Amino acid sequence: MTSGLTERDRAKADRQAAILHEAARLFAERGFSGVGRDLASLNDADRSRVRRLQREYVELWIRVLAHLHPDHADAELRVRAHACFGLINSTPHSMRSARQSPSDRAVRPVLESMAIAALTC
Repeated sequence: MTSGLTERDRAKADRQAAILHEAARLFAERGFSGVGRDLASLNDADRSRVRRLQREYVELWIRVLAHLHPDHADAELRVRAHACFGLINSTPHSMRSARQSPSDRAVRPVLESMAIAALTC
């Protein structure tokens, strides 16, 4: 499927992850709920750049997952990546709104194992 990640691929992924992390920080600082949910607040150029970086980030994950699951189609690998992102990004926030929500200490290992399962099972 792919020949593996090069140092350039890793550097590009690190740079993109840093940009997305910074975008998420800026959104949080300004009271937005998340990058994906608040794209409408960006100007067209910034929105396009964030979307492009998000797509490239997903494609990087698909290439990595292809090494774990060489017999799986890209479409399934994409589902796995998005499932993991959803667990990481959304569930902790939704748990905090529950009336009797468990502590982060209790929730973190559950979400971590589910994210790993989404990627590896």
